[in-house]
Amino acid sequence: MVKFGKTTRELLIKEITKEFKTEGGVIFSNFRNLNVEKISQLRRTLKSSSTRFKVVKNSMAKRALDKVGLKQLSEFTTEMCAVSLIAPDNIDAIRQLVNFSKENEAFKISGGFIEGQVLSLEKIKELASLPAKPELLSIALMRMKSPVYGFVNTLSGVMRGLVNVIEQLKLKKE
Repeated sequence: MVKFGKTTRELLIKEITKEFKTEGGVIFSNFRNLNVEKISQLRRTLKSSSTRFKVVKNSMAKRALDKVGLKQLSEFTTEMCAVSLIAPDNIDAIRQLVNFSKENEAFKISGGFIEGQVLSLEKIKELASLPAKPELLSIALMRMKSPVYGFVNTLSGVMRGLVNVIEQLKLKKE
């Protein structure tokens, strides 16, 4: 176990507190019995989605959470604690964490918060099952365009019907 001096400890707590404040979300996980190779693999995977994975001493994480005003999250800092610092709209990073936990039994997600909202493991899994942001935007766009297309088709159907009636009248008069 690494021992830190008081000033080093205070600087680390200050840094962790700053990261908790500035990042939109944090996912807490436990990685007991997970080897260094697997942790490095996870770090590389998360780096591709602009997410930082940090191992944090439980006492420091608890003090930082207390300073941020999220003391209720202290329950997530048990055993070998790690935090994943993510952007609030980064569902891809959450999906990567959930998939990694499925592949590695030693890695367990305990909970987290995004933009001040506490997330249980179930909520995190629910977020991971959502489609990616571009897919959600395309679905929303299609749903917004759908009524307009329906209205245009209805109007054009009325116009086609009118043209057909006029054409039939013309043929009848000839």
